[in-house]
Amino acid sequence: MGIGQGDTGAPIEQEPIDTAWACRRLRDRLQAERVTVWEFNSDTGHLSPVATAGNQEDPPEAAALRWARAPRDELPLIDDLLADPRSVVVDDAASEPRLPAELTAELGLTSLRLEPLVTDEPVGVLAIEPAGDALPDDVRDLVGLLALSVGQSAARRQVEQQRRKAELLLGLTEAGASDGSPSEVLGEICQQLAQHARMNRACLYLTEGDSLRPRMASYADGHEDPEAWERFRSAKESFPLIREVLATGRPVVAERPDSPLITGWWADTFGMGSVLAVPVGTAPNIIGVLTLDDPQPRDVHPDLVRLIAAAGAHVDGLIVRARSEDERNWHLRTHAAVRSLLQRGAKATSVADAGALLAEIAADAFDADHALFLRIQDSRVADVVTIGMDDPSSAEATLRLKGTALTDHGLWHQSLLRSEPRAVDVADTFDLADDLVELLSLRSGAVLPLRTDRGCLGIVHLSNTHRTWRAYHGALAEQLSLEAKLVVDNILLREKERERLAELAHYATHDSLTGLPNRSLLEDRLDQAFRQPRQEQHQVALLFVDLDRFKSINDRIGHVAADHLLQELAERLSCCVREEDTVARFAGDEFVILLKHVDGVREAEVVAERVRNVLHKPIIVSGNEVMVTVSTGIAIGTPRTSDPERLLRSADAAMYRVKRNGRGRHAVYDPDIDVLNERSLSLEADLHHALERGQLLLHFQPIVDLDACEIRGFESLLRWQHPEEGTIPPLDFIPLAEATGTIFSIGRWVIEEACRQLGEWRRAHPEHDLFVSVNLSALQIHDPDLVTHVADALSTNQVPPEALILELTESSLIREEGLPTLNLLHDLGARIAIDDFGTGYSALSYLQRFPIDVLKVDRSFVNELGGPTDGALARTVMAVAQSLGVDTIAEGIEHSSQLEALRLMGSHLGQGYHFAAPLSLADAERWLNGELSSPALARRLA
Repeated sequence: MGIGQGDTGAPIEQEPIDTAWACRRLRDRLQAERVTVWEFNSDTGHLSPVATAGNQEDPPEAAALRWARAPRDELPLIDDLLADPRSVVVDDAASEPRLPAELTAELGLTSLRLEPLVTDEPVGVLAIEPAGDALPDDVRDLVGLLALSVGQSAARRQVEQQRRKAELLLGLTEAGASDGSPSEVLGEICQQLAQHARMNRACLYLTEGDSLRPRMASYADGHEDPEAWERFRSAKESFPLIREVLATGRPVVAERPDSPLITGWWADTFGMGSVLAVPVGTAPNIIGVLTLDDPQPRDVHPDLVRLIAAAGAHVDGLIVRARSEDERNWHLRTHAAVRSLLQRGAKATSVADAGALLAEIAADAFDADHALFLRIQDSRVADVVTIGMDDPSSAEATLRLKGTALTDHGLWHQSLLRSEPRAVDVADTFDLADDLVELLSLRSGAVLPLRTDRGCLGIVHLSNTHRTWRAYHGALAEQLSLEAKLVVDNILLREKERERLAELAHYATHDSLTGLPNRSLLEDRLDQAFRQPRQEQHQVALLFVDLDRFKSINDRIGHVAADHLLQELAERLSCCVREEDTVARFAGDEFVILLKHVDGVREAEVVAERVRNVLHKPIIVSGNEVMVTVSTGIAIGTPRTSDPERLLRSADAAMYRVKRNGRGRHAVYDPDIDVLNERSLSLEADLHHALERGQLLLHFQPIVDLDACEIRGFESLLRWQHPEEGTIPPLDFIPLAEATGTIFSIGRWVIEEACRQLGEWRRAHPEHDLFVSVNLSALQIHDPDLVTHVADALSTNQVPPEALILELTESSLIREEGLPTLNLLHDLGARIAIDDFGTGYSALSYLQRFPIDVLKVDRSFVNELGGPTDGALARTVMAVAQSLGVDTIAEGIEHSSQLEALRLMGSHLGQGYHFAAPLSLADAERWLNGELSSPALARRLA
């Protein structure tokens, strides 16, 4: 091969003719023995031979190639020349310390002249042997032209090399990204490398623990050689060239079959005349070795070495991906094989049947050519079952095996004693007669014991399976052996197993905690309901029932008590349906009720109301009284208009609509729910980042002294300024915040921000003695850090505790679990207010147990002032407040008549659009500064 090979072996004669011509002219003009030109690659720091002219005894290509192969760190003379581009004359090459002695001796150098080839920067080196006299001027001119030619040639060559390198790496990347199996991907990689390098064969040796094993042998024409594959695998000697690559972490080249890096045995056995080996990966993370070999001796150009080395580093990532894909596929195989074994094993009636089944499934899972099962009884081969071996020779072998002692078969005997799966390599001895090994075609493979509680009853031998025994292969074998044990135990303990299978069948279709049908059985019964004769046109109803705030309840009462709660809930739900209907535990705190025949949606709603009523009575758990509510979604369908999956999805969507709208109710599915769900999912994702992105802000609605018409405080109202949907009101996102748990971080921010702003206003306007009210979610009452957060906010912002009013809805107080927290907040000095009082579970017995300071009169009661009832409910709330000795704040005051009526009832504080709508921070400050006020308030002040 010529000295001017590029990365694909292009001969030197393809270089510009003027360079080769210049070498010959210089040789003749100077009467030199040899003239050589190298180009310098500034990116790689390497020299590449461009052209040479020498004597006939030493081919110029070989001489230049020897120069180029010398490691750069062994040629400091060249480094000095490139660093300081001046002529260098070596009078005595043998004593020159900057030249390697071996290279000097090999080239027969006596003296040497080196001339730098320089354009704008060094582009190469001209070597003249021997040194001779100083160069004449005409020769200097020729050297200058030569430098220009080399510079141009180098630029073209570098572009071409980069293009070829990019093409190769792109091809490898595309191969690695293909949908083929890992072995197909590695085969394609080997094929591309062999073709690109114009070499006969490419092999990947990948590390497997402390050893290397070939993964693919591929020829340039793309055909694999099975015989060569087996010879590689059965090689008793390690490859010296590969050991050298692993030891140095650098590419290694052997250009002749007599090279000690190949050795005669490898050269003769595998037809190697020359070999190039590069590491796969980079030190210290080398995962293998890539080899390219050719049957003919050939000079391997350094450019080709560098290109294949780059490919080796690139292939690293592709192999890691292939290995990951291989592992993933094996996990899938494990799942499929185990599932198949369990499903089909239930039909096995004998140990032989189970063993044959294990052999069949394992052979398929491991891609074995064939398999056999040896049933062992009293340490002898009692029976032999073959899979994939139907020829007469295998039948003869099985007959000879029957009745033989297991100790006569060393490999199988050892596997039985160990009682664990193991890999079998081609080099392993089977301790069988040679003719039996031949008759059974025993090669590499795996041995799986068939274990039971009574010991090991058999062995499965898989022949010609995966040659590399990786951890996940062993996991599959181990799992198959374990599952086969279950199958055989079932057979041996038939009567006992019948009961166990019945129990397992029940567990497979019923929930272990509640005893209700589980999701699997529900789906089966739903399918049956839809398989009723279509002419009936019957309707099927699904009620998706979800326990509200179960996580909070679970955290509060503990897991054991929560399990008892679910059991009681299951019993109550079962009382709400007919015998033909199904109540199933779907998942966690989710239940589904299947009504097989209904006359319409009203019948399903009746059941939903029945469920709501039976849960109205408190559930006693571990001595604690727990009030629960559920959110129920209803969907109706017929076999002609729906299907089980759609009906279940529709009921689920309707249930989540109830969750968003306040819980504790039921809703019937309509198609608009899907659109709402999509928007809800989008808002839920955005809500997680709303606080950190500064999208949440507070508005403030003034609270006015109705007698003096003076500002007394503000109610802080949370708003979400969405970048796409604009301002989103709390009713649209607070339920999402509660469902996702972000309500706690948002609530802490609201308290801190409201107290911070109040502190600033009180210091700026001490004459008003302002307070601020903050709305709390029912979930926040159960935050163990709530009291600490409130105390820190008050202290940090220098706000007296009584200036903070914490508002809760009446429905959130009906459960008394939050009473200790409210007492602590009240002891802190903060005031507690009930918002929307009178619209929920109003009862003095509840109110007397809670530390209430303020009742807020709901706007719906204020709207009735002047109407037919003339504000009877508002008067009732006033009377309750007076009886409890607490203050009132009237909401929703929009007219002067309402204001006057409230004043006459004795209400002292109020808010509403009659005074001002919720104000931005800037407008609230203008209000306090007197720059902004409502006309109504202005008239009263006048």
